[in-house]
Amino acid sequence: MNKMQGKVVLITGGAMGMGQAHAHVFASEGAQVVLTDVNETKGRETAAAVKQSSGSALFLRHDVTSANDWQAVVAECIKRFGKVDVLVNNAGIDNGASLFDLTASQWDAILDVNLKGNFLCSQA
Repeated sequence: MNKMQGKVVLITGGAMGMGQAHAHVFASEGAQVVLTDVNETKGRETAAAVKQSSGSALFLRHDVTSANDWQAVVAECIKRFGKVDVLVNNAGIDNGASLFDLTASQWDAILDVNLKGNFLCSQA
């Protein structure tokens, strides 16, 4: 029996990089993976690849800086699977600029995704 059989895993920022890798690993261990991202094209591609190679995956478009999106994603997980067992708060951004070269709006965007998203998750 797979370690994660019967578990539902929600992965933010699941379209690429570490989130994508997490999705493949959890699915290969038997989990129902729900991956979310603002990048719908890559998110759907990742979900399809996970289904093909590893197991079960669902993609939902999700802006982690939006309380409404958090409520909708959690509600959809509950509707489809009855629960969320594991949350991987993976969504994060970095525009690669030096701290001294960032504008205030760029800094706010980084904080919104990297910090506010985790805060909103705890309230959803």
